[in-house]
Amino acid sequence: MKKEIENPSNESSIQDYLSMGYLYLLALGIFREVIYYGFLDVNILSYSDVMDVLLSPLVFLSKDLKVSGMLIVFGVLIYFLSKYTHKKKQKETTESLDGNPPPQPDFIKGTILLMGLGFLAFFFGTGIGSGFKYAKKLKAGEFENTHQIIFLDKEEVNVKMIGSNSQFVFYVLENDKQVSISPIQGNVKKIQRLESED
Repeated sequence: MKKEIENPSNESSIQDYLSMGYLYLLALGIFREVIYYGFLDVNILSYSDVMDVLLSPLVFLSKDLKVSGMLIVFGVLIYFLSKYTHKKKQKETTESLDGNPPPQPDFIKGTILLMGLGFLAFFFGTGIGSGFKYAKKLKAGEFENTHQIIFLDKEEVNVKMIGSNSQFVFYVLENDKQVSISPIQGNVKKIQRLESED
Protein backbone atom coordinates (compact mmCIF):
# COMPACT_ATOMS: atom_id res chain seq x y z
CA MET A 1 0.00 0.00 0.00
CA LYS A 2 2.90 2.29 0.75
CA LYS A 3 4.40 1.75 -2.70
CA GLU A 4 1.13 2.68 -4.41
CA ILE A 5 1.08 6.00 -2.57
CA GLU A 6 4.78 6.71 -3.17
CA ASN A 7 4.86 6.06 -6.92
CA PRO A 8 2.22 8.63 -7.91
CA SER A 9 3.91 11.23 -5.72
CA ASN A 10 7.24 10.52 -7.44
CA GLU A 11 5.63 10.87 -10.86
CA SER A 12 3.88 14.07 -9.90
CA SER A 13 7.11 15.48 -8.47
CA ILE A 14 8.84 14.94 -11.86
CA GLN A 15 5.89 16.61 -13.57
CA ASP A 16 6.11 19.44 -11.05
CA TYR A 17 9.83 19.86 -11.78
CA LEU A 18 9.12 20.07 -15.53
CA SER A 19 6.29 22.57 -15.03
CA MET A 20 8.36 24.73 -12.69
CA GLY A 21 11.31 24.46 -15.08
CA TYR A 22 9.24 25.79 -17.99
CA LEU A 23 7.81 28.61 -15.86
CA TYR A 24 11.34 29.51 -14.76
CA LEU A 25 12.56 29.45 -18.37
CA LEU A 26 9.56 31.57 -19.36
CA ALA A 27 10.36 34.17 -16.69
CA LEU A 28 14.01 34.27 -17.78
CA GLY A 29 12.99 34.70 -21.42
CA ILE A 30 10.67 37.59 -20.56
CA PHE A 31 13.25 39.32 -18.35
CA ARG A 32 15.90 38.92 -21.03
CA GLU A 33 13.67 40.57 -23.65
CA VAL A 34 12.72 43.39 -21.25
CA ILE A 35 16.39 44.05 -20.45
CA TYR A 36 17.54 43.81 -24.09
CA TYR A 37 14.85 46.13 -25.49
CA GLY A 38 15.07 48.37 -22.41
CA PHE A 39 18.59 49.38 -23.45
CA LEU A 40 17.06 50.49 -26.76
CA ASP A 41 14.27 52.51 -25.09
CA VAL A 42 11.55 50.08 -26.19
CA ASN A 43 9.00 48.69 -23.73
CA ILE A 44 8.68 45.29 -25.40
CA LEU A 45 5.75 44.18 -23.22
CA SER A 46 3.64 46.98 -24.72
CA TYR A 47 4.15 45.42 -28.16
CA SER A 48 3.72 41.76 -27.16
CA ASP A 49 0.65 39.56 -26.89
CA VAL A 50 0.25 36.48 -24.70
CA MET A 51 1.67 34.09 -27.31
CA ASP A 52 4.76 36.28 -27.81
CA VAL A 53 5.37 36.16 -24.07
CA LEU A 54 4.79 32.39 -23.81
CA LEU A 55 7.07 31.63 -26.74
CA SER A 56 9.80 34.18 -25.92
CA PRO A 57 12.32 31.69 -24.43
CA LEU A 58 11.80 29.19 -27.28
CA VAL A 59 12.15 31.91 -29.93
CA PHE A 60 15.39 33.11 -28.35
CA LEU A 61 16.83 29.60 -28.08
CA SER A 62 15.87 28.73 -31.67
CA LYS A 63 17.48 31.87 -33.15
CA ASP A 64 20.96 30.40 -32.88
CA LEU A 65 21.58 26.65 -32.78
CA LYS A 66 25.01 27.28 -31.22
CA VAL A 67 23.31 28.87 -28.20
CA SER A 68 20.90 25.94 -27.82
CA GLY A 69 23.79 23.48 -28.19
CA MET A 70 25.84 25.30 -25.54
CA LEU A 71 22.94 25.20 -23.08
CA ILE A 72 22.36 21.48 -23.66
CA VAL A 73 26.07 20.73 -23.17
CA PHE A 74 26.04 22.91 -20.04
CA GLY A 75 23.04 21.02 -18.64
CA VAL A 76 24.61 17.61 -19.32
CA LEU A 77 27.93 18.66 -17.76
CA ILE A 78 26.20 20.00 -14.64
CA TYR A 79 24.20 16.77 -14.31
CA PHE A 80 27.21 14.46 -14.51
CA LEU A 81 29.38 16.74 -12.36
CA SER A 82 26.68 16.83 -9.67
CA LYS A 83 26.23 13.06 -9.89
CA TYR A 84 29.97 12.45 -9.55
CA THR A 85 30.29 14.85 -6.60
CA HIS A 86 27.26 13.34 -4.89
CA LYS A 87 28.58 9.76 -5.23
CA LYS A 88 32.05 10.79 -4.03
CA LYS A 89 30.67 12.50 -0.90
CA GLN A 90 28.36 9.57 -0.21
CA LYS A 91 31.27 7.11 -0.46
CA GLU A 92 33.49 9.21 1.82
CA THR A 93 30.84 9.58 4.53
CA THR A 94 29.94 5.87 4.32
CA GLU A 95 33.57 4.85 4.84
CA SER A 96 34.07 7.27 7.71
CA LEU A 97 30.93 6.08 9.53
CA ASP A 98 31.47 2.29 9.17
CA GLY A 99 28.94 1.77 6.40
CA ASN A 100 26.13 3.86 7.91
CA PRO A 101 25.79 6.98 5.74
CA PRO A 102 24.02 10.02 7.17
CA PRO A 103 21.17 11.59 5.17
CA GLN A 104 22.54 13.24 2.00
CA PRO A 105 21.23 16.39 0.32
CA ASP A 106 18.81 15.60 -2.49
CA PHE A 107 20.88 15.09 -5.66
CA ILE A 108 18.09 16.18 -8.04
CA LYS A 109 17.37 19.40 -6.14
CA GLY A 110 21.07 20.29 -6.07
CA THR A 111 21.41 19.68 -9.80
CA ILE A 112 18.32 21.76 -10.58
CA LEU A 113 19.61 24.59 -8.42
CA LEU A 114 22.96 24.64 -10.24
CA MET A 115 21.25 24.54 -13.65
CA GLY A 116 18.86 27.28 -12.59
CA LEU A 117 21.73 29.55 -11.54
CA GLY A 118 23.58 28.83 -14.78
CA PHE A 119 20.54 29.63 -16.92
CA LEU A 120 19.90 32.78 -14.87
CA ALA A 121 23.46 34.00 -15.51
CA PHE A 122 23.19 33.13 -19.22
CA PHE A 123 19.85 34.84 -19.91
CA PHE A 124 20.65 37.97 -17.92
CA GLY A 125 24.19 38.09 -19.30
CA THR A 126 23.07 37.88 -22.93
CA GLY A 127 20.26 40.38 -22.34
CA ILE A 128 22.58 42.95 -20.76
CA GLY A 129 25.48 42.25 -23.16
CA SER A 130 23.43 42.41 -26.37
CA GLY A 131 21.35 45.36 -25.18
CA PHE A 132 24.40 47.37 -24.13
CA LYS A 133 26.26 46.60 -27.38
CA TYR A 134 23.28 47.56 -29.56
CA ALA A 135 22.57 50.72 -27.54
CA LYS A 136 26.19 51.81 -27.96
CA LYS A 137 26.08 51.22 -31.72
CA LEU A 138 22.73 52.99 -31.96
CA LYS A 139 24.05 56.07 -30.17
CA ALA A 140 27.08 56.18 -32.47
CA GLY A 141 25.05 55.43 -35.63
CA GLU A 142 27.30 52.47 -36.46
CA PHE A 143 24.68 49.95 -37.57
CA GLU A 144 25.07 48.23 -40.94
CA ASN A 145 21.93 47.23 -42.85
CA THR A 146 21.08 43.54 -42.59
CA HIS A 147 17.54 43.31 -44.02
CA GLN A 148 15.22 44.88 -46.54
CA ILE A 149 11.61 45.56 -45.58
CA ILE A 150 9.10 45.84 -48.41
CA PHE A 151 5.86 47.52 -47.33
CA LEU A 152 2.45 47.00 -48.92
CA ASP A 153 2.58 50.52 -50.41
CA LYS A 154 5.69 49.27 -52.30
CA GLU A 155 8.12 51.32 -50.24
CA GLU A 156 11.42 49.46 -49.78
CA VAL A 157 13.84 50.28 -46.95
CA ASN A 158 17.16 48.78 -45.99
CA VAL A 159 17.44 48.45 -42.23
CA LYS A 160 19.33 46.91 -39.35
CA MET A 161 16.90 44.35 -37.93
CA ILE A 162 16.69 44.50 -34.13
CA GLY A 163 13.96 41.94 -33.61
CA SER A 164 10.37 41.01 -34.28
CA ASN A 165 7.37 39.26 -32.79
CA SER A 166 4.02 38.14 -34.16
CA GLN A 167 2.72 41.71 -34.57
CA PHE A 168 5.64 44.14 -34.88
CA VAL A 169 9.06 44.46 -36.47
CA PHE A 170 11.79 46.46 -34.71
CA TYR A 171 14.54 48.00 -36.82
CA VAL A 172 16.93 50.91 -37.26
CA LEU A 173 16.96 52.97 -40.45
CA GLU A 174 20.30 53.92 -41.97
CA ASN A 175 21.92 56.91 -40.21
CA ASP A 176 19.11 56.92 -37.63
CA LYS A 177 19.74 56.82 -33.89
CA GLN A 178 16.47 55.39 -32.63
CA VAL A 179 14.54 52.17 -33.04
CA SER A 180 11.60 52.26 -35.46
CA ILE A 181 8.60 50.00 -34.91
CA SER A 182 6.17 48.96 -37.63
CA PRO A 183 3.10 46.74 -37.40
CA ILE A 184 3.40 43.68 -39.65
CA GLN A 185 -0.25 42.92 -40.42
CA GLY A 186 -1.70 45.12 -43.16
CA ASN A 187 1.59 46.98 -43.51
CA VAL A 188 4.59 44.75 -44.28
CA LYS A 189 4.64 42.63 -47.43
CA LYS A 190 8.06 41.04 -47.13
CA ILE A 191 11.22 41.02 -45.00
CA GLN A 192 14.35 39.60 -46.54
CA ARG A 193 17.98 39.37 -45.50
CA LEU A 194 20.42 41.43 -47.53
CA GLU A 195 23.26 39.54 -49.17
CA SER A 196 26.59 39.97 -47.42
CA GLU A 197 29.22 41.90 -49.33
CA ASP A 198 32.01 39.57 -48.10
